[in-house]
Amino acid sequence: TSPARMPGWNGADVAALARPHLPPGAVVVVDNDANLMALGEHASDPTAAHLLLVKAGSGIGCGMVVDGVLQRGARGFAGDISHVTVPDAEPVPCSCGRVGCLDAVASGAALAQRLREDGVPVDGVDAMLDLARDAHPQTTGLLREAGYRTGTVLATIVNLVNPDRLVLAGWLSQAEAFVAGVRSAVYAQSPPLVTDGLEVVVGRTGPRAGLIGAGRSALDAVFADLPRLVAAGR
Repeated sequence: TSPARMPGWNGADVAALARPHLPPGAVVVVDNDANLMALGEHASDPTAAHLLLVKAGSGIGCGMVVDGVLQRGARGFAGDISHVTVPDAEPVPCSCGRVGCLDAVASGAALAQRLREDGVPVDGVDAMLDLARDAHPQTTGLLREAGYRTGTVLATIVNLVNPDRLVLAGWLSQAEAFVAGVRSAVYAQSPPLVTDGLEVVVGRTGPRAGLIGAGRSALDAVFADLPRLVAAGR
């Protein structure tokens, strides 16, 4: 694993840690939440063969499905948009050691921190979303700005991948201002040939997306390993 927000877990072999607690020969699959959510959304409606999912919560991640297949890249980091530098962003330090990363300026944790620095009493993303539902002007403005910045990063991926559907998931997708900001940036910064027919939607499976994707990923792994399991009499 290589988690940005889980100190002490970098490089941990989660599968090896889990195996002693499972039946002998059990297949263990480990993946990140954005990838599994992308699989879950695709499984719920496979009509979109090319799908991007951005998970915007306390952090920001992205999963990519191309021709119905989840893309992981050479080392498993495909879709990791959290440390893409946002154009013209303020030089906010990021956990990666750089400044101006998307995660540092547009994630739920970053927005809540900005509100606290400005004297708005929020103790987390949930409280921030409550303020947005009450049309708190400063919160609404920050969420729209964060959505636009996220959409600016996503527009480059949309131009490269040319997906059928861009799915917004995670806590921030509950905020209309954030969703509007993403849509505005993507449609403004991607050419009509790419955006024609592109759906920019909030995820249909909600908090179940990751569970559905995990189930699909596990089944795929089991069936891929079926010859060995049959040969072993399991």
